[in-house]
Amino acid sequence: LAPALITVLAFVAISVVVRTDAIRLVTLHRRPFPLRVNGIGVWNSVLTFLTYASAINTMALLITEKDFNVAAHLPGFQATVAQLREFSAGKTGLGGGNLTYVPYLLVFFVAKDVAVFGNMMWDNLVPNESATTRREKRRQVHQKIRLFDAEITQFTEKIEMSATSDWETSGFHREPQLRPDDPLFVEPRLKL
Repeated sequence: LAPALITVLAFVAISVVVRTDAIRLVTLHRRPFPLRVNGIGVWNSVLTFLTYASAINTMALLITEKDFNVAAHLPGFQATVAQLREFSAGKTGLGGGNLTYVPYLLVFFVAKDVAVFGNMMWDNLVPNESATTRREKRRQVHQKIRLFDAEITQFTEKIEMSATSDWETSGFHREPQLRPDDPLFVEPRLKL
């Protein structure tokens, strides 16, 4: 009795899973209808923020890294740190406070400003899309206007057409035939 019951329950369970997956695929998780938008929305601002935040973070890491101390290679930096260490160790003046971090902060803020200025210059001087992309966008807009706005476009040409069943009057046979060296020539599909 148990093996038969397990088989029936397994069949019911698998059938329910298959049907729920089918419902999910067909109704709940369908591909959204595509909408034409100008950009990526709020993500432009998020990416800009991340660019500036990563520049600031990189400068902080470069200044505070012990093995790769950028600030220590600046001329006069070590002397300034030594003077501040000596000044903060004495009993006069500010006394008792540790001022050796001040030059590192100064270097950090200068490096941060240089990095932010570099990002701003890059954003303003380097275009976000190439000339080819701009040309293709203009071409697509032109095609869309030609295709979808054709019914509202006014034609200024006057086109007259006439036909006759008389071969001699039509003059079609007097027109020269296209030769294979002509740019408009198309090879016939059937050779007679």
